[in-house]
Amino acid sequence: RNHSGSFFINTYPFWAYRAGDALAAQLEYALLQKPMTVDGVTYRNMLETQLAAVRSALLRLDEDFTTGALPIVIGETGWPTEGHPVATVENALKFAKGVAKLNVNAYLFAAFDEEGRTPEPEYGVSPPPDAPLEGSWGIFYENGTMKYDVPFLHFIPAPSPSPSPSPPSPSP
Repeated sequence: RNHSGSFFINTYPFWAYRAGDALAAQLEYALLQKPMTVDGVTYRNMLETQLAAVRSALLRLDEDFTTGALPIVIGETGWPTEGHPVATVENALKFAKGVAKLNVNAYLFAAFDEEGRTPEPEYGVSPPPDAPLEGSWGIFYENGTMKYDVPFLHFIPAPSPSPSPSPPSPSP
């Protein structure tokens, strides 16, 4: 059987930290700055633990869903900068630097803040009014000003100029 493609997940260590998840209880672990040992296995950070849990679930579904056969891509992850005591620009930068060090394709949510964004109900339960939190996940403010310098934005090389063609040589 042919497996091709990637498995995309959206994962947010911030929400696990905010919910009081025992594994994410240490802020530096949730910010991808500090390792933790769980059941005898040491994980570098919360995001790595979440990826390992997803991989484990995939392998239970099908033993062929190995890293090589079905790569996991993080479709969304990030850290907010307002609306909670640990939602700061400094922590968002720490988190982004941690993501840049991972050996996985990941996309930060989001490029720009969305001031008017409101929380969506999850699992049929209306969330508390966290409008500042929901709208503050951007790397940039709504006006286009950068909040913090994202390390992996600098990995994109500038296109090199095309070489000029050599003039034709005169024939004898």
